[in-house]
Amino acid sequence: MVLGKRAIPWLLVAVLAASGVLLPIAALPTPALPGAGAPSSSSAPHSLPSTDVLGVAHHPGLPMSAAHAGGTKAVSNIYFRHWYAGAQYSGPNRTASQLSVRVQLPDAVPSSTEFYYVLLSAWDSAGSYDQVGFSNDLGVWGWTTSFTTACAGSYNYSANQRALTPGVAYTFGMSLSNGTINFTVAAAGKTIASVTGTTGGTGFLEQPWYSCGGTTWFGYENYEEVYYTVQKVPSFDFTFLHNTANNTRVTAWQRDISANVGERVSLHSGTITVINQPFALAFYLSHDNVSLHRLGSYTANLSLLQVLPTSSLSFNWSGVVRGVSVTFLPTNSSVPGIVQFTVTVGKAAAKGTFELDLVGTGARSLYTYVTLTLTVK
Repeated sequence: MVLGKRAIPWLLVAVLAASGVLLPIAALPTPALPGAGAPSSSSAPHSLPSTDVLGVAHHPGLPMSAAHAGGTKAVSNIYFRHWYAGAQYSGPNRTASQLSVRVQLPDAVPSSTEFYYVLLSAWDSAGSYDQVGFSNDLGVWGWTTSFTTACAGSYNYSANQRALTPGVAYTFGMSLSNGTINFTVAAAGKTIASVTGTTGGTGFLEQPWYSCGGTTWFGYENYEEVYYTVQKVPSFDFTFLHNTANNTRVTAWQRDISANVGERVSLHSGTITVINQPFALAFYLSHDNVSLHRLGSYTANLSLLQVLPTSSLSFNWSGVVRGVSVTFLPTNSSVPGIVQFTVTVGKAAAKGTFELDLVGTGARSLYTYVTLTLTVK
């Protein structure tokens, strides 16, 4: 038996102490479903932003990737609605040459019929809307970067600049110097990729609002931007930790929710959590990949974490793997708690590497999952 990296749910601890929920202030209209002529780099957003009850526009919408936009129209049972949930900076207006935030990716392979972003966004002094973070782009966690012409007139972006690893905590950063923007992504204190562009800006505008072209937009923010999901909301929660501006911690935030589809936003000591699911799963003192011979088995535990009040979860698994089975003990459990799972490889199992989703389902059929990578020798 060969074990891989350990998945430690350290970011989820912050969720348990968080409190407070704000009702949404508006719902964005559903834009027209994009066709095969979807945007590529330097293209305009799919839809113009609407105004909310405060009389100000919401966000410029970061376009979907061209690959996804052309291929989802025939998929049934997919929720399509363009909406946002996150937090808006609420401190004094300042200018910064550096912004960053840390987010741990779910320890799961995302759905191949979903598209959404998780982003750090800010305007700069040249009117470029600058964004860095990640996407679920057709079942891949992808590093996302974007900057624009003045007033977000056109976009230069990549939804999936580089594939990211499930379960890893990444720091997403961007800096400005002499009109050049530098995007970075780092893990364990080491920069693993960077890319540059030209906006003409000299600094990011660390402020709640930004006005251009006769419109007032939301300014410096952390949020998820959702287009397609298999549930009404994404299957995972996202926690933004350690926001920094000029390498100094930023703690002044207020909730920003554009649609009432079940999501919530929690703020706690500068930590922002977008709560899509009221519970979470994590591998407990175990790993997210395992190698087994035929007729072998592997037993480990899942930790059940309560994010919002919830009663119990039931468990199942998915993955088309001949000759492999997964059982849970118990099959239903209260939250928080621990549940045991056992993977058994039969004599008829095919050799290869497979992904098994271990799924917890709660009230109203909401569910989340972690992915176990199984190699059959």
